[in-house]
Amino acid sequence: MNKKLLSLLIALLIAAVGFMGYSGYRYYSIQHSYKVADDYRQQLKDIAFSGNNISDVEIVEEADPESENKLKSPLDIDFDELAKQVTPNGKIVGWLYSDNGIINYPVMWSPYENYFLYNNYSGRNTGYGELFIPDYNYTDFSDLNTVIHGHHMQDGSMFYSLQNWLKQDYYEEHPVMWLNTVESGNYMLEIVASCITTSNPDEAGYFAYNFNFPTENDYENWLRNVKSRSYIATNSELHTTDRFITMSTCAYTDVNARTVVIARLVPAK
Repeated sequence: MNKKLLSLLIALLIAAVGFMGYSGYRYYSIQHSYKVADDYRQQLKDIAFSGNNISDVEIVEEADPESENKLKSPLDIDFDELAKQVTPNGKIVGWLYSDNGIINYPVMWSPYENYFLYNNYSGRNTGYGELFIPDYNYTDFSDLNTVIHGHHMQDGSMFYSLQNWLKQDYYEEHPVMWLNTVESGNYMLEIVASCITTSNPDEAGYFAYNFNFPTENDYENWLRNVKSRSYIATNSELHTTDRFITMSTCAYTDVNARTVVIARLVPAK
């Protein structure tokens, strides 16, 4: 074997070992960061639920918001204790929960744009942030459409599972979520639509993030878009008296692609 070939093989071996070492370090770093973020969330859940107080509830596909017998939220959140843990740069405004427990997180708000995109509830930059509503939405969820943003985490946490609601069979098994709020009580979230859309207002197909509707006709057009663009079929009739939550996360099919799940706010106990 000549010296040039031997030198090339040695260089390739060193490069391969270096790449494997770097890949191993990156994998360890990512897994460690997942664990750190999860540990912080678990600390908050321990405070929120005082150990264990999520009750069993009967999940129903439809609920009459005018009924005197309101549905009862499965959550009993200690928001006063949670508020003591939150950075002064923002506040906790609610807690979002799906019946299978995959989504079980606080919802934050900050006057600083996208503050909770990378910072957690205590202000620590974890890289993964928290679920949060934008600075332009009211913190009492009184907007006709309130957006909740969250990362699509590859470890299955945060809003990774939103993509499941793009499938009809999954929606039929999990037709509702729950939202307890600090300022306006508790709600069942009746899922009415899901789709992949764009977060860029200059692109065709942008609609899910609208929250300000100057006229009732504008709102009616938005409701028609919600129904017509949905990947799933629901029996829900949408009305201009309704208010909605739009849950949003990256879809990774395009730089601006977002998976959104839209749900009607139904008052609960």
